[in-house]
Amino acid sequence: MSREQWFGGATLVLAAIAIGGGFWLLGSPRYQRKVARDNQLAASLQNVEARISIEYRKQQKLPGRIDEFKNPITDKPFEYQRLDESRYQLCADFETDSFKDPSVYSYSRESFERHSAGHYCQTINLGLER
Repeated sequence: MSREQWFGGATLVLAAIAIGGGFWLLGSPRYQRKVARDNQLAASLQNVEARISIEYRKQQKLPGRIDEFKNPITDKPFEYQRLDESRYQLCADFETDSFKDPSVYSYSRESFERHSAGHYCQTINLGLER
């Protein structure tokens, strides 16, 4: 085997290892598309949460419905349930479990960036803001 053939073969093996390692670390392109959709959904939910918080501070009450806030993936209204005068629950369906993904980090476990796969609900207490 010539030196050029050996280096060519070694380069091919290293490239295959690098590609395989990338899939192992980051997941497949299909998985990354799911993560991207979940990130879009989490950002939208955080926007809804902020808008409800602003409205609560202005009106001193929670909205009865939030039909104007739509899930960007399904184009249906987010699941919202008012629990009492200052607490509500906001829910959505996620494709991935960010608790198992070491690349997802949030300062708060109360953030929608941290979610399990499937139907996930978060209870928000705005009475603590006063």
